[in-house]
Amino acid sequence: MLDIDAGKVEDNQAQSKIAAIGTAVTNGVTIGLLEVLWWVSMLALIFAGPLSIYIGRAAVFIVAGGIVASTIIAFRSSWRGSIGMPQDVPTAILVVVTSRIISTATTGQSLDVMFATIVATVAIASIATGVFMYFLGVFKLGNLVRFLPFPVIAGFLGGTGWLLVLGGLSSSLASGRTADILLPQSIPFWIPTIAVALLIYLIGLKIERPILLPALLVLATGIFFGITVGIMGHSLTELTEAGWLVGALPADLQPQLPSLAEFRTINWGMILAQAGSIAVLVVASSIAMLLNNSGFELALHADLDPNKDLRAHGLANIFAGLVGGWPTYITPAWSSINSKDKRQHPLTGFIAPLISGILLWFATGWFAYLPRFIVGVSVAYLGIIFLIEWVVEPAKRLPRLEYGILLIILLIIAIFGLLEGVAAGLFLAVVLFVVSYSRIEVVRYVMSGLHQQSRVTRVADHRNFLRTVGDEIQILQLQGYIFFGSANRLLENVREIVAEQELSYLLLDFERVSGIDSTALLSFSKMQKLLERQNTALMLTSVSTEAQEMIEQEIPLELTTNLTLHKSLDAALQTAEDQQLINHGFDPATPVPSFEEQISKILPDAKNIPQLLELLEVQELEHGHYLMHAGDEANDMFFVKEGGLTAQLEREDGSVVRLESMSMGRSVGELGFYLNQKRTAAVVSSGPSVVYRLTKDNLAKIEQDHPDVASTIHRLIVNLLSDRVTHLVGVVDVLHQ
Repeated sequence: MLDIDAGKVEDNQAQSKIAAIGTAVTNGVTIGLLEVLWWVSMLALIFAGPLSIYIGRAAVFIVAGGIVASTIIAFRSSWRGSIGMPQDVPTAILVVVTSRIISTATTGQSLDVMFATIVATVAIASIATGVFMYFLGVFKLGNLVRFLPFPVIAGFLGGTGWLLVLGGLSSSLASGRTADILLPQSIPFWIPTIAVALLIYLIGLKIERPILLPALLVLATGIFFGITVGIMGHSLTELTEAGWLVGALPADLQPQLPSLAEFRTINWGMILAQAGSIAVLVVASSIAMLLNNSGFELALHADLDPNKDLRAHGLANIFAGLVGGWPTYITPAWSSINSKDKRQHPLTGFIAPLISGILLWFATGWFAYLPRFIVGVSVAYLGIIFLIEWVVEPAKRLPRLEYGILLIILLIIAIFGLLEGVAAGLFLAVVLFVVSYSRIEVVRYVMSGLHQQSRVTRVADHRNFLRTVGDEIQILQLQGYIFFGSANRLLENVREIVAEQELSYLLLDFERVSGIDSTALLSFSKMQKLLERQNTALMLTSVSTEAQEMIEQEIPLELTTNLTLHKSLDAALQTAEDQQLINHGFDPATPVPSFEEQISKILPDAKNIPQLLELLEVQELEHGHYLMHAGDEANDMFFVKEGGLTAQLEREDGSVVRLESMSMGRSVGELGFYLNQKRTAAVVSSGPSVVYRLTKDNLAKIEQDHPDVASTIHRLIVNLLSDRVTHLVGVVDVLHQ
């Protein structure tokens, strides 16, 4: 039985492999038929004018480079089966470079030298692009593309779709010119193109098979010849002359092997003179590759690794350049064809350029009988998919502003070109980021001194007074990255606060601020002057060293009377509270009443306080003595009799955050003691101190032998905790508002 099941599994695996190979071959043939026409167009663009006689020899390099680059990209990308090809962005720049090389040629310069120099320029551009992409991947800079907003990527892909549709329509015309599409005599030639492309798209919504596109193209070709030749009686010659068929390629386009001797005459000075243009090509190609890769990722609904893909493209371009290949990167359109079934078919990356090379080398005669609109359908179909997925469907879910940006990028690409669209997209990405980020509230919360005090323990009279003047202190905790947009909103918030109430102190807490831009300093300068006129102290807390230097350069502290910087919010609060006490005739250094006096005020009816104190263990602590550490078992609790203690968080990086300063009368460690939980913070003596210690064993004995004293202890703890909880409830209410 097991042998039979194993045999079935092996049969299924074999069938799956055969099916995968079949899909790869089908996709490879389909893409190869499209790619060969693209190669011919690119060759004609680069080797134009007097250099057109070299197109046949140049074809060898584009074929060799195409096979090498496409295979490496398909097998080494994070999605094995991504399809790479020479693209329009580097081609457009190479056209400019070629024209400059020709225009700067000296009189009498042979065409052989020009040809060799241009081939070498293309190869160098490919290698430089490969090196740049590879190191972008090594240093993990590919993730930067993930910061591009969706409308920018969608606009780029929508613009690509529009160009594909236009390319499909122009491919249906004998002139091949986009400008001729709307001419009355041109319309009959591209109507079948758009009609068949839409029909294939609609059928594809119901039937998702790799064979669908080539099968329908073959069917459309048969119907065309059945009507024009079989029914209407036109000959192939008449159809060619009328512009319906591609026709025979010029003799110059027939591939032929170049001679090695031709490359001994390369003019390296001309290539060096184009270094700037080559650098632009390298950067533009890398950006376009990341955009295409991100678009393909969205189409797949999968997570790709842009850094791995950059390294794969880098190797592909380096090795392609060594055989004279052209700058190559992923095409989301053809990669989508190869991933219709959401499976990875890397073999297609080798088959597609191989088919193109075979057709270009051996079967150019067949092009004569290929209907032009069939070529156009193949391209326009992909364009329709992109337009619907990235322009039509996002209209249903994107906000108006973001959809407007998408349309702007689409229009720029449609009017000016893809390179300009990429530049506009990057610019609009920055604008969208600034607009979106400026909407994020830079103020995390606003709180007054009534609800947040320093952690210094003060006498009851001082605490009560500070509550009455707590509204004179306003605390704004800031967050995020502060730049001119968010800083201006902060300034407006401060103006509203100052207009609504009279302030003595405004505290800005930078604890959660990740950074500050130099453009934001003007708003802080205006804020300082506004508060200075109001006689309000501006206290900045937890400011990073870098931000502090920037602020002091913009607002020199020695020239201001109201601006101070403090290590922490707690330190600033203590300073403000001390000044409030001094201004109203209190002495902040007034000693706190003894522990016994404080207990007597809390529990005036308790008659057993002396007995309670006798039952507690007395401990004397030196400065810096740790009473407890975070993570310790809570087997005891303490009352501060003399001196003071500090509760603090000790982070792994060695930094210390003060949580609370506790002096006479405070209980310490009672929560963990009563809840049987481990300590959450360290407590250390801030000077020579004396504490009362109560252990669990001691409490159990007191409960057994002196229940009235135990009741007093519990009542004392409840009162102390109630006071803290009441304060915390007020803080939570403020934060909730």
